[in-house]
Amino acid sequence: MTRLEKLLYLVLVAVSNRDGVSFYSDERLGEFLDIRFAHELNGARGELVARDLIAFEQGIYQVLDLPSGAAPPGRWGSK
Repeated sequence: MTRLEKLLYLVLVAVSNRDGVSFYSDERLGEFLDIRFAHELNGARGELVARDLIAFEQGIYQVLDLPSGAAPPGRWGSK
């Protein structure tokens, strides 16, 4: 994942409600993350959607549950 994808995901987790839903606009997220071009946010969002980490529809974001066993092997994963 790119730095921007990670930052966007972290912000969405932080600002979402208990159902994982965030109503932050793209403009607000762009300001918050210091994104200058809309295509950067669109690309990061598209990658997170493709990875099934978030859903996005009609300007509303939802952070999705991680699949079980999602932690990679290594320091934080199972041995």
